[in-house]
Amino acid sequence: MIVRFEGELSETGPQDLRRAARRSRDAWRAAARPGDVVVAPDDPRAARADATLVVREEAALVPAGALRAALGALERGRNAVAVSGFFPGTAPSSEPYATVWEFDRAAAMRQENEPGNEAELEADGTEPAELRRTGAGADDAPARRLSSFVVHSFAGRKGHARPEVLPLVPEAARTVLDVGCGEGALGASLAARGLHVTGVELDVEAAAIAATRLRRVVNAPLEESWSELGERFDVVLACDLLEHLEDPIEALGQLRELLKENGVLVISVPNGSSTAVLAGALMGRWDAALEGVVADDHRTYAGRVGWERILRAGGFRIERWASAPYEPAVLAPWREVFHVGGHGDELAPLQWLGVARAADREPLVLGASGFGSTGLFGDDPFRMVATALEAQARVTQTFPNPGSALALDALLRGDVATGPARAALVAGGTRHGLAVRFAASGIAVSIEAAESCPIPASLEAICARARALGLPVNEESLRTSVWRAVFTRVESRA
Repeated sequence: MIVRFEGELSETGPQDLRRAARRSRDAWRAAARPGDVVVAPDDPRAARADATLVVREEAALVPAGALRAALGALERGRNAVAVSGFFPGTAPSSEPYATVWEFDRAAAMRQENEPGNEAELEADGTEPAELRRTGAGADDAPARRLSSFVVHSFAGRKGHARPEVLPLVPEAARTVLDVGCGEGALGASLAARGLHVTGVELDVEAAAIAATRLRRVVNAPLEESWSELGERFDVVLACDLLEHLEDPIEALGQLRELLKENGVLVISVPNGSSTAVLAGALMGRWDAALEGVVADDHRTYAGRVGWERILRAGGFRIERWASAPYEPAVLAPWREVFHVGGHGDELAPLQWLGVARAADREPLVLGASGFGSTGLFGDDPFRMVATALEAQARVTQTFPNPGSALALDALLRGDVATGPARAALVAGGTRHGLAVRFAASGIAVSIEAAESCPIPASLEAICARARALGLPVNEESLRTSVWRAVFTRVESRA
């Protein structure tokens, strides 16, 4: 079949949302059946499409087989099929997950537990995606919901209330600056305690909502907001902020200037050394999503030790850490594996929360993240390759591997990835990730190792322990620092 994709693929707006939208398109494309092809509306093949896939989300995680099942339902006589999502009020996953590889496993478990592909429940239009047969009458046909496949929806991601942060804000505080305040849910909770909360938020729509909840909101990038604030604060909140910045050290220096004497900085940062992330990397998985520990717009990866180094470089000393442990059953054997390295207690949390005060700076050079790259993991890798294939029969590209021993070395020690390792984790990709990205696109990709690296003895011990427990280890990925991909265009059998 030929499927026409219709979704949120705006050519304007923030780069991270454009990247997320295109990742969503590619995720749905990868869920198609072998031999089917998913094309954009401006593709010449769209005129003879058998079905239209309407995606209502700018980004989502899509379980393998979801679109295949929907296409099969059309072939069995359905005119329209919807796929459920984790929207407010819908059933959660039976197994928690924080990374894409865990999501894939949870989705597979759900399918095994619910063998029927079609529920008799009529879709209500809130599902993240709907597939409709083209032709007379199809547009008016009620959609039926697929119950075995649940897409992860990112709806509401800017409205998290963050109750775990509230205890870290001193009772004596009166003025708070919430940098990256989103829709102001956290600030609203603080305002309810009688605090005066000012927010800084880049997203226009989120800032407009926050402005109804907070004393004041500056709608501007962080680096452009300093002059507009014009005051100092008892508390500065930097929750899920530092990992998004190209230069978190410079930003910390600026935040320090916004604190009153004896003021505190409250942070939350992802644990790049978490068991879920490292286990995925050992299996050759480093899958970026719209949010989570591994995200499209994260530019720094570090464990607790690494974040302490970044804070010291920015002029802060940490007073105390807190965390929210994450211990699903699927990670139990992997926790045994990483205890071999002697730092297992550092790996359980997905997130570190901390309170810090101003202090003398200590030098640290992170190096460039490579985030601005226009390569295979830039704004639109599919379009880049498709355009190149219009002029030549094959296209060859190399890209760094975030799953290599070199890239993971610092994270395995709970430290911060710097230099080439930072660039690989932020702007690189895995063989699995690229193959999935181009699945059902009409472009074939062959991926092989281009440059190798050694596996240190400490990582060898971890791998040996994993194999002894029957866990999968992708040794080729660990030994490959750079991948080479060769692209060729193939004709769809549809």
